[in-house]
Amino acid sequence: MNLNTIEIRGLRLPVRLGVPEAERALRQCVEMDVTLVPLSDFEEMGDDLSRTVDYQAVSQSIWSLCDIGEWRLLEKLAIDVVGEILSSHPVRLVTLEVRKQILPGTDHVAVRLTRGVS
Repeated sequence: MNLNTIEIRGLRLPVRLGVPEAERALRQCVEMDVTLVPLSDFEEMGDDLSRTVDYQAVSQSIWSLCDIGEWRLLEKLAIDVVGEILSSHPVRLVTLEVRKQILPGTDHVAVRLTRGVS
């Protein structure tokens, strides 16, 4: 089995996120890296967009979800984003890392998860 991937790196999104209500009151920027494994191998796609994963459409669905949602935990945000991708796009596996700059003296905190279709 080939494991061809499509990657979206450094997707920056304004999100209502945080445990304290005051933190969620204003949107803050999170950064996401998304790795997608399409249902079809690259060799099967030819040069046909309809046979691959449209990364613009994936990005837009993430933007739309983050625009209307509110989360307390990075973990729940990641679960919701991956669920949206798996339910709306032709992928068999998604790996998502979500980063938030919140702890003093660190670059960021992050969560990463991988989920696939059964």
